[in-house]
Amino acid sequence: MQNLTLKDCFLATRAAATLHRLSLLDGIWTSYLDEAVTIPKRDYATLGSLTREMSSLLTEAKDQSQLLRKPIARLSIDWNQRFDSMVRSARLSPAIKSNVLARVRRDGGIRSLTLFALNEIVGNASEDQKELRRKMEIIRKGRFVPGDLRLVCMIDAACIGIGLGLGGFGGAAVAVAAFGLSVRNHCWG
Repeated sequence: MQNLTLKDCFLATRAAATLHRLSLLDGIWTSYLDEAVTIPKRDYATLGSLTREMSSLLTEAKDQSQLLRKPIARLSIDWNQRFDSMVRSARLSPAIKSNVLARVRRDGGIRSLTLFALNEIVGNASEDQKELRRKMEIIRKGRFVPGDLRLVCMIDAACIGIGLGLGGFGGAAVAVAAFGLSVRNHCWG
């Protein structure tokens, strides 16, 4: 059985924190823009700070995801049992739980989904950064834009997988929190 090294655990913990923070900030960004009829000029500076922080976190997420792909791929744990247990204990309707579990199985299991999510972050973080800059330019012109990072569901999925991989090192709490965010972000349909 291949375990995570201390270096891998440190990297995974940093990545989980980065991804979790990014998902939370995207929630603020998206909620604000979804509810705003007009955006007062007094909020431009805060929105600018928020998008700069998200852009910086996307760079970190990309770098950390790149480094985590090999340790996650070689980690030999019962990925699906951990995920199934987490989903079954969640406070969700049986139909939602069944839908989530079926979707993950259809996609090759939680490790496959985690690796796919890490690859998507590496390949597309720069596009989300450009999109954030573009949206801020539109906002400064007084026009409306929707929120939501395109990668938010991949960010949540990667964070769930990293948490499951960390296991007893506080990973279960990370996975559960990321799963909750993924439900809030409508990642499961």
